[in-house]
Amino acid sequence: SLANLAAVRFAGLCSENGRPVVLSGAVNGTAVCESGGWSVDLNLANAPDGVLAVTAIHANAAGRSAATSVEIAKDSVRPTVTVAP
Repeated sequence: SLANLAAVRFAGLCSENGRPVVLSGAVNGTAVCESGGWSVDLNLANAPDGVLAVTAIHANAAGRSAATSVEIAKDSVRPTVTVAP
């Protein structure tokens, strides 16, 4: 439902505890790497239906960074069904 799109969890692994993981693309957000992982709830309600690309970037204190991307499908249109007698 559209209500579920207001809090979509994005999560992953990271190597630099205390450093940010920055998400960009179809949605934007920032999480902090803690105990080798990160997670953030992002609002997809205003994103268009279709394939959405999101990139996560994580950098160490020296400025060296790593990035990875994922594509997700958003479909907020309900299907239809009819019954014929």
